[in-house]
Amino acid sequence: MKPAFVIVPVLLTLGVSGYAYWNSVGSEIRATTAIKFSSLPLHDAILKALYVDWMVRTCSADVEVFVARDQEAQPRKIIWQKVRKIILPHEDPWGPSVFINAVRQDEHCYIIEMQSGDEIRIDAETVDFL
Repeated sequence: MKPAFVIVPVLLTLGVSGYAYWNSVGSEIRATTAIKFSSLPLHDAILKALYVDWMVRTCSADVEVFVARDQEAQPRKIIWQKVRKIILPHEDPWGPSVFINAVRQDEHCYIIEMQSGDEIRIDAETVDFL
C-alpha cells in the first residue's frame, strides 16, 4: 500500500531548506518552509496576474523574478492560503507600472507595494513561494 504522501527535503529559491509534499501519484502538492515574506527576491519582479479561487480561499500571483544577477527573470508563483480579505487598488498614483517595488508583512497581512504606488494587501493565514 502506497503512502498518501511523501515528504522530501528541498532547497527553495530563497536558499532556505524546506519540504515538498508529493501525493501517491507523484504530483507535487505544496512546498513549505518558514518564509519571511519581506526576504523574497521580489524587488523589480514583474506582476503578471493575480487569481482568486473563492471556493478554496486561495489567491495566487504569477510573477517573473530576477533570482540571479545577469540572468533573465524566472517565472514563479506566490500562493496565499486561507484568504480572508484582498484589497486590490489599481490607481497608479506614481504612474503605470507592472513592477514590484517592495513587499512586507504585518501579522497576517501581506503587502505588495507596486512601483505604480499602489499597495496590494492580502490578509491570509499562510504564503508559499514556488
